Amino acid sequence: MPLSYVPIQTIPPSSCPHINQLHNPPAGTLPSAIPLVAQYPIELLAVQSEMESFYKIEDPSKRTFPSLYSFRQPQNLDEYLKLKAKHAKVTAREESNGLGDRRYQGLLSHGHNKVRKLEDFAKDLSKSIFE
Repeated sequence: MPLSYVPIQTIPPSSCPHINQLHNPPAGTLPSAIPLVAQYPIELLAVQSEMESFYKIEDPSKRTFPSLYSFRQPQNLDEYLKLKAKHAKVTAREESNGLGDRRYQGLLSHGHNKVRKLEDFAKDLSKSIFE
């Protein structure tokens, strides 16, 4: 039977719950569904331009943060670093799924070390911009 003859069932909009596709979770919470988050970088070289954008692009709506996929858009560099710490936690949880608490703690520590490097870069960047 050709597809053109298959009847299409539609669900009336009133029976579907309203889902806001642009919903951003509040600060301090982890998103409930994080597709492929473990594949997005935390390393300094990968996100350096994102961090510099806080000083180079004045309009926050024009800044992009591909490495924070599925997280809300940060308004300042401190918020960005907090989201990167959450990103490290989520990545550790995803990569250690089913491997035990010891593996999770090791991956979390490794992720937090990466975030510390980002924080050091942010301090140096701030100093160089305001000198």
